[in-house]
Amino acid sequence: RRSACTAGLMTGDSVEVVGELAARGAAAGRGRLRLRLRRATLRSDGRRCHLPTLLARASVDRPGLAPGDHVRVTGEWMRFEAGGAWPIGVERRGLLSGAASGVDGAAPSRGLLSLELRSRAARRLAARLPADVAPTGLALLLAERDELDPDLRRRFAEAGLAHLLAISGMHVGLLAAGASWLLGLRLGPRRRLPVALALVTAYVALIGAPPAARRALVVLAGYTWARLRGWPARPGE
Repeated sequence: RRSACTAGLMTGDSVEVVGELAARGAAAGRGRLRLRLRRATLRSDGRRCHLPTLLARASVDRPGLAPGDHVRVTGEWMRFEAGGAWPIGVERRGLLSGAASGVDGAAPSRGLLSLELRSRAARRLAARLPADVAPTGLALLLAERDELDPDLRRRFAEAGLAHLLAISGMHVGLLAAGASWLLGLRLGPRRRLPVALALVTAYVALIGAPPAARRALVVLAGYTWARLRGWPARPGE
């Protein structure tokens, strides 16, 4: 984060960024959208660098932009004050505010099937849930937190439940336990665990494989391997 080129940007600096949409745009007020870009190339005052992810709040001149589309955002940088829980991602260093447009001639990055499936699942979930519940459902099921009301985030934090808004090891553990139990109704003990592991792996890939979910997936894979090999639960048994 310290070595990222955004560390030297100050509020008001002119910035141009070209990147791929990583998720659906969330409403940010005044006709603008909150965009999350990945594989972004940033240019400002002669400097040029690449960032794995970046946040932007921009008016969009082309409706129907979908995850995987290439977008150019031109505007001013808004620097965030240091603070918050560690670690702080590169995208939390600041925010680009301006105008966004699609990049003509750039083929959408449709190679990542997870982006397409995640976008379809998000649209389906938002259509089926009430408007006041949909942002929470997207956060709890698909790790889409951009549409959450800041006041709701604050209330979760004050209640000590902020971890529920992030796909953590608890989510993966609950999903694995539920899948293993349901599969156990039709499959034997040696088949249900590998199938449950495959389902959970697909889910973690679908939501973008956040670090906490990846760690839980590794633990689940080790547990499955140990059970299939018949290793004891405690050394010495």
